[in-house]
Amino acid sequence: CDVKVEIECTDIDGKDCKKIVAPDPQCASDDINTISFTYLGTKCEDSATAQDFKCDDFESGPSERALVKCFDDSGNTIFSEVVSEGDIISVLNSDSGSLSKKLTCDVNDVSQGTRRQSVEIDTFDLALKDIYGSLQLESCDEKQCIVPAAFTYTIENIGAE
Repeated sequence: CDVKVEIECTDIDGKDCKKIVAPDPQCASDDINTISFTYLGTKCEDSATAQDFKCDDFESGPSERALVKCFDDSGNTIFSEVVSEGDIISVLNSDSGSLSKKLTCDVNDVSQGTRRQSVEIDTFDLALKDIYGSLQLESCDEKQCIVPAAFTYTIENIGAE
C-alpha cells in the first residue's frame, strides 16, 4: 500500500511556520513590565546565562514542585504560587509600571516552606532561553520564543505498486 502524506504547519494567525522569524533573544531594556519563566526545578550549577547573577542552593536544592515567591527591589511580593516542573511563571510589577532593576525569586519546599534556592536577576540585561537556577526565561513583554502552532496531517491512499 502506498500513501501520500502532507503536513501543514501554521501559527495561531494562520502564517506558515516556515515564515516565522526567530526573535532577537536580547531583552535589554529599562522598561520591561512582564517577564515569564518556565520552572525547571534545577540547581544553580545548571544555570546557563552570560549574566552575572546571584544564585544560592540550600539543603538539597529545588524539587519538582515548589512554592516560588518573587520580590521587587523594595521587598514587595510580586509573585507567589505553587508550581511544578514545566509550569510558566509570569512576573509583573505590582504597581503596573516597569519591573525593578533586580528581581529576587525564592524557591521554597511546598510542605515545609523552607527555602531551597534564592535567585537574584538583573532585569535590564535578559536574554530569552537563559537559565537562572530553576527559572528559564521565556518572554519579556511581547518578545517570546514560544509560538503556538497547529499541525494538519493529510494522508491519502494512492494505491499499491
